[in-house]
Amino acid sequence: MSQQSTAQPNRPPRYGLASCAMFLIAVVILIVATTFFDTSLGRLSLTAQRWIGFGTLVLPALVGVILGGLGLRQPRRALTIVGIILNTLFALYFALVLSFAG
Repeated sequence: MSQQSTAQPNRPPRYGLASCAMFLIAVVILIVATTFFDTSLGRLSLTAQRWIGFGTLVLPALVGVILGGLGLRQPRRALTIVGIILNTLFALYFALVLSFAG
C-alpha cells in the first residue's frame, strides 16, 4: 500500500491579519478595562495604573505595529498597512494619555 502525503504546502504567515487582530485585542481590552475594572483600578496608585495601562493598551498595539512591519514584505499589503496605521494611532494616543494623566 502506498501512503499519500497529506502535507499542505507552506503558506506564508499572515502578519497583516495578525496586526489587525492585535488592534482588535487592544480595543476589547480597552472596553473591558473601562467598564468592568474601572472601580478596582481607581484604588491603585497612579504609577500602578500607568503601568497596567501601558501593558494592556500600548504594548499590544506596539506588537501589532511590529507584526505589520514584518508583513510589508508580503504581496498583499493593504491589510498590513491598515493594521500599521490603526495600531500606531492607538499606541500613540494612549501613550500620550498615560504620560499626561495625573
